[in-house]
Amino acid sequence: MTINQIIKNSKLKEEFEKTFVMPKFTSPREAKCSSPLSKNYSLIGTAFDYLLRFYIARINKLRDQEWISEKTLAMLRYQKDSRTKLKKIISNFKKQYIRYLKNGIIDDSFLENIIILAKIDGIFRSGGIIPNSFETEEKDVKDLKNLVSIIPVKKFQTERICFLNPTFGNASLMIGGGDADLIIGESLIDIKTTKDLKFTKDYFIQLVSYYLLNEIGGISGYKDKIELNKLGIYFSRHSYLFEFDVEEVIVSREQLKKFIDLYIDVAQGFA
Repeated sequence: MTINQIIKNSKLKEEFEKTFVMPKFTSPREAKCSSPLSKNYSLIGTAFDYLLRFYIARINKLRDQEWISEKTLAMLRYQKDSRTKLKKIISNFKKQYIRYLKNGIIDDSFLENIIILAKIDGIFRSGGIIPNSFETEEKDVKDLKNLVSIIPVKKFQTERICFLNPTFGNASLMIGGGDADLIIGESLIDIKTTKDLKFTKDYFIQLVSYYLLNEIGGISGYKDKIELNKLGIYFSRHSYLFEFDVEEVIVSREQLKKFIDLYIDVAQGFA
């Protein structure tokens, strides 16, 4: 059962409204804007997720997690020709990625290969459907180049703990897999490459769901409990990071505990 499916449960939906309050969205007076250059909105969104993670890994000298695109290889174990082709693509890009971590050069070749990674990522998320083509479009490469040029470096540079694409132990397994985009210090941040600078109810539910998964399962592979005090969205086309305090959106800790208990029951099929 996925995050979106869980929250549609009638009991949980009702309790959500009793437990959480939407934060007031504040937008910048002067927002930078990088308009889409093609209609490949989802592909560019996934590609930029990769690109920003790689960017953050370099400026903070971090080791990235296993990529979703790499998990595709296990899915294609019975499709030997496709698996061999994709394994070679990923292996070659790994070498390019290692060079990037050293020299920081983001050229067209690097961006083209990130778009290909995003297409491979789509194979995993679609259940093994191979795309018709791995070719990239010049407009998409330019789009990524524009997006990376407006990243607010100081917002993502840190000496504090940082997790790229974190999962949440048994809590993620409980819902069939749940991975966030980024945790920096006490903040969990999701990345949205959308032309609209709006904070929606769906975005709020998604952030709260990641917060709950961390409360239940903690960060996979990390022994200490991370206290998340802030949640936020990075609107990449507007170079804007919107964050809010967790305490401001929780009605009460008592109500939160009641909601978490129900959340676990719904996820496990007991309610």
